[in-house]
Amino acid sequence: MIVMMGPVGVGKSVQGQLLADKISYNWFSLGKYLRESASASAQEKLASGVLFSDEEVIEIIDSEIGKTITNQTVLDGFPRTLPQSEWIVGLHREKRINIEAVVVLLADEDVLVKRLLARGRPDDSEEVIKDRIHTYNSSTRPIIDWFKNQGVQVQEINGVGEIEDISNNIVKALKKDAH
Repeated sequence: MIVMMGPVGVGKSVQGQLLADKISYNWFSLGKYLRESASASAQEKLASGVLFSDEEVIEIIDSEIGKTITNQTVLDGFPRTLPQSEWIVGLHREKRINIEAVVVLLADEDVLVKRLLARGRPDDSEEVIKDRIHTYNSSTRPIIDWFKNQGVQVQEINGVGEIEDISNNIVKALKKDAH
């Protein structure tokens, strides 16, 4: 399993799908799953930018392990907090899953805001975007060092540039054969 991380708008979904295609893995996006499968109240929560609780998200991911999430999955949008990270690394230690690497895409805040405003989703107001970036920086960014301390391979990749160049940099960093 390869975990894709990075702030909102950095290109996790685009790069996750490209990576999955190139190395013949499947792609599971928590955000896409929630947008397509969530209840009306969950949809409202998503639109307002409110994050789901650790318990809610872990329950979803746990229910998909062995089905849509396997060791040949690029996992996008999970984990986002330390408790979620501890849970998934616990599964890795128990040999229920194998985390090959965590890929962290990087970009400056002004680039992210521009990208997100351009994609025009109803939940992408500038205020919500900046709040989501702040949440990432305070809740998610610190767990990247935690992953490193757990002995998990972490590859930090510049998420700005040509899509194909970024994708090739990810494949090279993971030492994977692209098909």
